[in-house]
Amino acid sequence: MEALRANAQPFGLTLAAVLLLGVGYYQFGIIQRLIDALTAAKVAGGIAGAALANIIASLLIPELAKLASGMPTVERRDLPFLAVLFGIIGIAVDLLYAALAKAFGTSVDVATVLKKMMIDMFMFTPLVSMPLSVIGFALHGDRYEWRRTRARFHSGELAERYISLTLTAWCFWIPAVCVVYAMPSTVQFMVAMFAEAGWALLLVHLSKAVRTEPVEVPKSS
Repeated sequence: MEALRANAQPFGLTLAAVLLLGVGYYQFGIIQRLIDALTAAKVAGGIAGAALANIIASLLIPELAKLASGMPTVERRDLPFLAVLFGIIGIAVDLLYAALAKAFGTSVDVATVLKKMMIDMFMFTPLVSMPLSVIGFALHGDRYEWRRTRARFHSGELAERYISLTLTAWCFWIPAVCVVYAMPSTVQFMVAMFAEAGWALLLVHLSKAVRTEPVEVPKSS
């Protein structure tokens, strides 16, 4: 809730963009053609396209929303790390979506949507995306000194952060992915992008809670 309050304006802008795109897709041919073209470009780009799309969604769109809201943006030194992290997650998500579509098809009936949501939320999120995020932000905060990050793991700090972020992700993404999987395949890409933008605002804010003070490193390390 604190993260939502701190990012209320940019978060609201991303949600408004989702609504406008959803309505515009069915009401205006030019928006439909634009979304179809962007989706086709992402598909044609393969893995690189998936990475770039998620970087745009998770980094560029949130930062533009912050600028429009008059909020401070992320520090320049954090940009390369965030781009790499969100690019990797984008590839993983793209592979997940492709696997789910192959396994369950592209139908938007309730049973199919629920199956995809369950695998996404209770397998992919706790086993892939959250570990990547928690360890990635911790390493970045420790200036990539693995011994310090490992000490945080042994102290239980990373486990606490993992649980906190996973619970937050479930609160945000369970309804969000149900909406994404229930949309026509031609619209899923853009809706998911703006959902990623909203989540990135929360993730970056919550990950600032990573303690950056020195931790005691065991001599045996």
